[in-house]
Amino acid sequence: MPPRNLLIIGNGVAGVSAAQQARQTDPDCRITLLHKENYPFYYRSSLTEWITGELTSENITARTDSFYHAMQIQNISGTVTGVLPQEKIVQLQNGRELNYDALCIATGAKANKILYDGIDENSILTYRTKDDAERIKLEFLNEPRVLIVGGGVLGLELAGGLQRLGIEDVAITEYMGHIARPILDEGLARWLEAKIRKEGYKIYLDETIDHIEQDEAIFKSGKTHHFDLLIESVGITPTYPNIPGLETRKGIRIDPHGRTNLENIYACGDCTEMFNETTGEWQTTRIWYDCARQGRAAGTAMAGGAKPIKKQAVFNCSYIYNEKYSYIGEPHGEGDIYRYQHNDAHRKIHLVNGRLVGALLINDRHGTTPIYACVGKNLEEFGEDLAHPDFDWNAISGQDWDYRFF
Repeated sequence: MPPRNLLIIGNGVAGVSAAQQARQTDPDCRITLLHKENYPFYYRSSLTEWITGELTSENITARTDSFYHAMQIQNISGTVTGVLPQEKIVQLQNGRELNYDALCIATGAKANKILYDGIDENSILTYRTKDDAERIKLEFLNEPRVLIVGGGVLGLELAGGLQRLGIEDVAITEYMGHIARPILDEGLARWLEAKIRKEGYKIYLDETIDHIEQDEAIFKSGKTHHFDLLIESVGITPTYPNIPGLETRKGIRIDPHGRTNLENIYACGDCTEMFNETTGEWQTTRIWYDCARQGRAAGTAMAGGAKPIKKQAVFNCSYIYNEKYSYIGEPHGEGDIYRYQHNDAHRKIHLVNGRLVGALLINDRHGTTPIYACVGKNLEEFGEDLAHPDFDWNAISGQDWDYRFF
């Protein structure tokens, strides 16, 4: 039989993970990776450090040409205009058609954009892609007055980068009552808000922009703020080609193997949603690690193997403003909460019925990996000691993890 012809749309972490896993599953298959960005696969989570100059373009490049050559993955640049699932054909904008035996959609998501009267759409910048970062970086040469719409993780990460760059006039507007949802609870958000304000930046809470008058944002409350550069970080929306019969809601619905409801069509990454048995609801994908896991599951399945995604606790480590954090499982909610605080270090451990369900570590992230390994264990006997940085999590997890992570 001729080798299986696998086509993957998308060159982000999900698509590349799918391609890599497919190659490991079937050494003889043909793999084509279709993408439309002008850059090789890069670390999206490191764009702020690239803007500030702390990282170079080489530093944030996740895969070089040598990787695709070694993995025998063909790269094609193009925009999908249609998919014919019965014929197993993908149509491109330039008129080309690509055949496949199995198709994987890993097209990610696009940044949301809110429009306002008084400002041209093209004058509003979003922050998600390398192209966005290129434009933002160019604008910063003039040290503009910056207004960031959205006090979530990405908006705050960008604000932290501006602070490190020395951009003095920055404001953040958040339509909810506190910043940094869902990472921080209200108490920790107040701590971070106070720190940001102390460093000279303004924060507008419970505020939305009504309209723009030249260089002035007019909020619905009547407050005003002058700016030169408006940057929005207000969430993302899954994006994917229109395929007849494909089951979608917010994203493409997939099972733990990355399979859609259509035969020989798979999906992974930010463009998807999976059923959460705990909540009984479909949940979109947002975290880099989960996108990679989905990609590996889909790549295995489309190459003829089986390696389904296993249920695991949420795990994310990054920056919020200039503070390092590890977010594990569900650190907020009902149950027993144990806290530790020293200067700017905060540790929060969450137990429900004696079992570890989550943790949030800020600045002092010692023990991140063994804590993650302990989710689900009964730790009731240790009580408040769990939150202290010196608690020996390795003794509970049964493995010395410190050399691997934090």
